[in-house]
Amino acid sequence: MQTHRIALGLIIGCLLIAGCSSTRTIRVAVQPRVDLHAYPTVGLVTFSSSNASADLERLSTQRFLQEIQSAQPGTRVVELGREADVLASVGRSSWDPQTLRAVKQLRGVDVIVLGRLDVTKVKPKVQLSATSIWKALDVRADVNGSLSARLIETNNGATMWTDSSQLTTNLANAHVNDHGGGAIGVRDTDAACAGMVAQLVCDITDAFRVHYVNRTVPKDQPETATASAGD
Repeated sequence: MQTHRIALGLIIGCLLIAGCSSTRTIRVAVQPRVDLHAYPTVGLVTFSSSNASADLERLSTQRFLQEIQSAQPGTRVVELGREADVLASVGRSSWDPQTLRAVKQLRGVDVIVLGRLDVTKVKPKVQLSATSIWKALDVRADVNGSLSARLIETNNGATMWTDSSQLTTNLANAHVNDHGGGAIGVRDTDAACAGMVAQLVCDITDAFRVHYVNRTVPKDQPETATASAGD
């Protein structure tokens, strides 16, 4: 009985302390590290690649556009087309301050997004183990994807943001056990690559999204609050 009284006293004491606390926890919005609304018009160049298909280049570009406009509604984006065509339109062969100013004058964009997607198939991995008369065999085929992008101001050529991400996706695998049984799994290559591109784009666009964190604040602070990305 004495033990029960002590436990009850402790519970009541904790409740009294909590009730007298001068702080509480609220959910705070952390503003994006990159605010595209600072730029009236964003120019988006179709992402380039040395080894990905044109379909994947277009897909990565469109996914990027969707992600940033979902993260920051109202962002004005002008799709400028393929990199070679954009450069040719201003009589240039590479990106430098003069090229950027020429594109700004021609297309009226304040910043340009350049991106690069590379997709490479990995040499199939074969593992063979001999633990008995039968040999166990494992084979898998993967594809590697890497995506990088940067945001460049057209008036002075300054890079305002850059990020990159890498991902490996499995396309097929096969297993034969030491008793002669096994299984084979094959994914649709186009669907697997599309899913990989979607994840890569999601990864590198994190800087454009609002995030939420829990903060301990004085009780008299308003229910909603915001914080900068560096807080």
